[in-house]
Amino acid sequence: MKRIVILSLLALAACHGGHGDSLAYLNGYAGRSPAAAGIWDTEPLHTKLKDITGDRYDQFVKYMKASGPLTQDKYLYAIAPVDSGFAYILIDTKTSKIAAAIYTKAAIENFQEPGESFTTPAGVQGQLDSLK
Repeated sequence: MKRIVILSLLALAACHGGHGDSLAYLNGYAGRSPAAAGIWDTEPLHTKLKDITGDRYDQFVKYMKASGPLTQDKYLYAIAPVDSGFAYILIDTKTSKIAAAIYTKAAIENFQEPGESFTTPAGVQGQLDSLK
């Protein structure tokens, strides 16, 4: 009986990525397109991103299909062009916190978990400056 319970728990962990609450596994995706690598469906990123973006989750992921690769610059980040702006995700793999945003000339939508704010990586700051 113990063997069945242990095997069931291992199978459940494998189905959910087995990463617990840590986002450190995403370091292995640096240099790859988030959409092509399928990170949006990995846990716990999927749940964390859905929690912060709410009803904008599907739109955010749709925008991010056109993103460049995950880049390492203090945090992992990816940027995607959006109409007259861009969308991005920041992932702190050390603290397992995330932030995301959709910036257009019409609106700015920031999504972030509670806690300290992220410092903006140079690549994202360049995009912010281009909207001014």
